[in-house]
Amino acid sequence: MKKLLLLPLLMGLALTGCGGNDEGPKSVSGTFEFKMEDAGWSDQEEAPSAIMDPGLTISTSIGSGNLQPKYFNTGASIRLYPYNTITFSAIKLEEIRFTYTNVGQGFTPSTGEVSSDFYTWTGSTESVTFTVGSLTGQANQVRISAVKVTGIFKGGSTPTPSGDERTVESVANDIINLLFEDPDPASDISWDSGEAYIYVLTNDDNLEDACITATYYLPDYLEEDEAPTADTWDDGDDGYFATYVDVEYGIYVEIGTYENAQGFVAQYCVYTD
Repeated sequence: MKKLLLLPLLMGLALTGCGGNDEGPKSVSGTFEFKMEDAGWSDQEEAPSAIMDPGLTISTSIGSGNLQPKYFNTGASIRLYPYNTITFSAIKLEEIRFTYTNVGQGFTPSTGEVSSDFYTWTGSTESVTFTVGSLTGQANQVRISAVKVTGIFKGGSTPTPSGDERTVESVANDIINLLFEDPDPASDISWDSGEAYIYVLTNDDNLEDACITATYYLPDYLEEDEAPTADTWDDGDDGYFATYVDVEYGIYVEIGTYENAQGFVAQYCVYTD
């Protein structure tokens, strides 16, 4: 395996992106559909709340209204009444697309923006609360049967993401979203002959632990292909290496670690055959 990046560029990255060698976060990024019928609520349950795989928290409250929000089996939806609230939380939320059986007169988000038809919210936050309006007249409920959410989630059993196929670029983006608090693909990913390279300094004190730590910051859809093993780089330096694969799309991530003047470096190489 080759090393691509020069030291000066490495110094611009977050030096603590990989911390300790205990079990790291089981995070996943992408777009997932969450159906209210899958939350496990009973019919007419008041103020329903749940944590849904792979890590979206949904909670409702009466807010300043007079009626409690409820989940109904009929229509498999949450019914929100005037001035009720519904909150969505994850590691990071970027877009929420609602499926309604009754739009009513919409709601107001605590952050970000909602489209004029109230079907799509966009923003960048860990949590957003929607407050229902007055809903005067016949449209006195907002009934939400499903949401498609784009963001970073805390993990769990991972549904199949909707939308486009995964690519080398999208997998690399998923990795930097897990490594860095404020990821920037233009500076955090280097490209060479169609391969994506990502670098980070670990807090570990040996090559093996640095490699194991780096594996904790991989999307859940990647499966281990080769466990961490001692080997040498193309330039003859000692290293530890592991390979993971996205079986569905044939995308590989090879992790290699080496030591330099700053400490133990983990290199991610994302490629496809």
